Amino acid sequence: MRKKLKPFEGKRFRVLTQIGHFGERKGYKGYKKNTVLLRKVQKWKTGAKLTDHLWMDVGKQFQELGAVELDIIAFDARVEKYVKGYRGSRTDIEAWKIREDNPVKIDYRLVYPTKFELVELGTNH
Repeated sequence: MRKKLKPFEGKRFRVLTQIGHFGERKGYKGYKKNTVLLRKVQKWKTGAKLTDHLWMDVGKQFQELGAVELDIIAFDARVEKYVKGYRGSRTDIEAWKIREDNPVKIDYRLVYPTKFELVELGTNH
């Protein structure tokens, strides 16, 4: 669990982070959603470390920024808790076995990112 994000649940603030790499996941009805791995996530003003990494969906504003791997970016976001882990289908017996071995947990993420800013170019430019 991202314990350092927990006290900020529901609060919006500016973060500074490095782009790790890009990926994709299955979204609603199997459509692909682009994602980005953010590393070294910290508060903008204080530099306080919030988490070593987290994944986020790539939205329109992020795409327009044109950032690449290893770039340092800043943006505003809100902290939200969510249920982490595979829950599967109620009819899927194998999924229930997986859930017993790896129970679902509460974790924290950054949502509703806005005001993206490219702070420093990485070595991939």
